Amino acid sequence: MQDFEPSSDTSVLDALAEEFIARHRCGERPSISEYVARQPELAESIRELFPALVMMENARPAGDQELVGRVGVKGAASGKILEQLGDYRILREIGRGGMGIVYEAVQE
Repeated sequence: MQDFEPSSDTSVLDALAEEFIARHRCGERPSISEYVARQPELAESIRELFPALVMMENARPAGDQELVGRVGVKGAASGKILEQLGDYRILREIGRGGMGIVYEAVQE
């Protein structure tokens, strides 16, 4: 079996994403345009990935109350029910484990 070696673009995008979300977690609100200006060749990937990272960060479950009824995930940061993530409507939790939580969703 051959080891996966990421392209340099993938490595750069990963590093940028880690920096972006670390700044977000510290209370900063870094702009996506700042990162696009730094790496214009990755603009499309940055514009697609970074908003999703913020949405996932804001949707982290609080305790065992992350699922409210069949629809919506209760976000840790705001306490609001997240019913939509990007163009996906969250239907229900399917399962959970040490690596994360899996939800059923419908792309709209």
